[in-house]
Amino acid sequence: MSVETDGLTRQGICDLFKIPFTDEQLDAIAAPHAPAVVIAGAGSGKTALMSARVVWLVSHGAVTPDQVLGLTFTNKAAAELSARVRKALRLLEGPDAPSVDGEPTVSTYHSYAAALLREYGLWAGYEPAAQLLTDAQRVQLAESVVRRAAGPFPALGLRLNALTERVLTLDGELNEHLVDLPTLMAHDKALIAEFDALEEQNGKLTADPAKARATARGRLELAPLVREFRRAKAKRERVDFGDQMAAAALLAESVAEVAGGERERFATVLLDEYQDTSMAQQRLLVALFGAGHPVMAVGDPFQAIYGWRGASVRNILTFDRDFGDPDPAPIFALGQNNRSGGVILSAANTIAEPLRRQFPEVAELRPQEARADSGDLVIGLYRTAAEEIDVVCDAVAAEVAEGRQPCDIALLCRESKVFPEIISGLTDRGIPVDVVGLGGLLELPEVVEVVSTLEVLYDPTANPSLVRLLSGPRWRIGAADLAQLGARARLLATSSKGAGGGAEQQRDETVAGQLREAVAGIDPAETVSLVEALEDPGTGPYSTAARERFADLAEELRRLRVVLHQPPDVAIARVVSATGLDIELATHGSASYHLDALLEQARSFTASGGGSGIGAFLSYLALAKRYGSSLAVSAPSGVDGVALLTVHKAKGLEWHSVYVPQVSDGVFPSGQSRSTPLTSPALLPYALRGDAADFPVVTSWTGNKGVAAFKTEVAERERAEDRRLAYVALTRAAERLVVTGHRWGPTQAAPRDVSPYLQALADHCEAGGGTVLHWESAVTETTNPALAQSVAVSWPPVGDPERAAAREAAASQVLAALRSPPDSDGADLDDVDRDRVAAWDADIAVLIAEAERQNVQVVDLPSSLSASWAVALLREPEAAARRLRRPLPKPPAAAAHRGTRFHQW
Repeated sequence: MSVETDGLTRQGICDLFKIPFTDEQLDAIAAPHAPAVVIAGAGSGKTALMSARVVWLVSHGAVTPDQVLGLTFTNKAAAELSARVRKALRLLEGPDAPSVDGEPTVSTYHSYAAALLREYGLWAGYEPAAQLLTDAQRVQLAESVVRRAAGPFPALGLRLNALTERVLTLDGELNEHLVDLPTLMAHDKALIAEFDALEEQNGKLTADPAKARATARGRLELAPLVREFRRAKAKRERVDFGDQMAAAALLAESVAEVAGGERERFATVLLDEYQDTSMAQQRLLVALFGAGHPVMAVGDPFQAIYGWRGASVRNILTFDRDFGDPDPAPIFALGQNNRSGGVILSAANTIAEPLRRQFPEVAELRPQEARADSGDLVIGLYRTAAEEIDVVCDAVAAEVAEGRQPCDIALLCRESKVFPEIISGLTDRGIPVDVVGLGGLLELPEVVEVVSTLEVLYDPTANPSLVRLLSGPRWRIGAADLAQLGARARLLATSSKGAGGGAEQQRDETVAGQLREAVAGIDPAETVSLVEALEDPGTGPYSTAARERFADLAEELRRLRVVLHQPPDVAIARVVSATGLDIELATHGSASYHLDALLEQARSFTASGGGSGIGAFLSYLALAKRYGSSLAVSAPSGVDGVALLTVHKAKGLEWHSVYVPQVSDGVFPSGQSRSTPLTSPALLPYALRGDAADFPVVTSWTGNKGVAAFKTEVAERERAEDRRLAYVALTRAAERLVVTGHRWGPTQAAPRDVSPYLQALADHCEAGGGTVLHWESAVTETTNPALAQSVAVSWPPVGDPERAAAREAAASQVLAALRSPPDSDGADLDDVDRDRVAAWDADIAVLIAEAERQNVQVVDLPSSLSASWAVALLREPEAAARRLRRPLPKPPAAAAHRGTRFHQW
């Protein structure tokens, strides 16, 4: 047992670190060796504080270095904290210093849970040899479970990628809150029974309770898939992060020796970013170190922005009671920000003011004394989104022209949908861009084209993806033709003949209504998808151009279906080649590095054990797009480019200049209600959550008041998290902060209201806190000027008009030559030209041979065959192979005969 001795003084710790720690920091550093929580505001130096806390305790003999445990969220943060602690401990070395032998343990929360299971797991029947699933492997395994599921799933539908995502989400929610499947199913059965009784008593349910009952039924259909997913993991002796954390929490709660061993091993514990912990993590830590063990948690409720992925801000707010024994643990608040100038912090405090009423523990940010008046705040409200992006890109270009390094500048967006416009604006000005995160990559036009094509190839019911292709800049199918195609799909779905057209397709509906049905999800067990209608569009009144393009796209998709048997990276390369994207990008002078980045993601997915299935890769991409940084934490790559990322990914980072565009009502704050357990079967009912006390409930399903109150409380929670996100965005800048918004979005039928955040900043600037560069105070138009000025555009961008005209002229000459017989047999060519033509012929022959080789389709044989199938394989192997493969939709006879080879089991 360590004995406390005279150690460093408060001034001594400042001298040792060469940091002028504030009094509030020193209070936390020199606090008694007992539980404590530090509410560390943005940029307040929490890593330095934790390092100094370790040195203080070691210098006073309270602990030895090997008795220190530090936990954080990412490997990068763990490495940084570990390096800072070790460096600080080396500063203590000297003749009169206490022993600094041994190494502190610094880890991520998940790695620590895994270590507990390896050491103590057998006590609770947990198999320590279980291997960790990567994100890619987890998606691949869930997708294989969904693909094998028999169904039916009337309440869920049968979109494979959507089902895979739901299985993974519900499995994670159950783990985060330590809820088992029987408990979940019992809850939903009781809820359904309540609705049934209400319906029997009062007649047909109104919309909200009817939706809630359908959602509960969907969860009951989803639960067996989650059970099969868990069985598949157990059978393979695999676990994911959620499994590890849940198992470790239950182990710590059920086996007293685990807590005893860890308390003896670690005399002090430091918990980083505690506001981002889940309920499973909280229960693990309380079981191990609660009731008085010296634990110091550090975090900031204002930066709790991951509630949508399982984090519970209540953990840091209840820490003093969870870990104190018997009295609540003391709370230390840090307010000095060491990153930003006073002008910027004043703006951040303005946005955070409503949060302070909810979290009074958080101190108001203040700058270092020498930077009280430094910093630059500029805001602007513009007429259209396009005008706003132009102004922002011009401002970035001006900074770079004045000598600012591009990597010192960041653009932080609420959503990644605006990335393509920003990238185009910056690259047109010669500014390199570093797009951070897979979710942002998936918004780029060329990437959308490739991924949409893969989705249509893999899933014949991927109607939104097909509509995206048809209405995009390549195929340019208009609304009337799309609506007609949707009507044809409905007819094929309901007609016993599977054909028809003409007058049969006409419906007395608006084009908008038909389009809504055209893009709606379709159950393939009952209907035919839009892909089938594309193959057989019927005789409806399509435009001539639409008919030609339908045929061309259908033929292209038939040729491309071979990629379904290839690894994702090969499939992407084939789609890029077949669609001509590589040529388009090259001829228009556009870089292909976004497609290269997608290829790299596909290679990494396969290499990490995610399998070679296209379906699993598409599910992985869907999760990355929906949950952003939940799959991986990414940071700017280090290239000398302007960082472009969502605000969620910016947490913990900083730049000299930060631009926050599209701060308009409906964008930031989003104003869009997220799914709740009453609308999404993938979400755990609030009543079963470990933090249920923080969530609203429907007090009555009779009438509208109960549901209305529930929705109001949910909306308030979402607004609070959006405001915390705005606070994070505004505290990333060191010296320059530019916040902008617009009135007219690119497709809005009505102008957007001023964002409450931008209005608050405008009022702040009017009071002398910054500069209002432009303010579109009133909207006079009754229609969106962006829509009124819409023109047809090509994609990829045309670029230089003269080069585009030259390419068009060359293409016309080629087409003319193809339509007429050659006027020369080549006899008039000289030797040089004749050799060049011969080389071209040789290259073309090689390319044709390669295409024919790759057109061979591999068909896996089942593990057993009937006698009739065996005879069929011997007599007509190609016909039997096509029957085994059962392509959907069925290709016409002219395109059906292709070379086929078999893969033997």
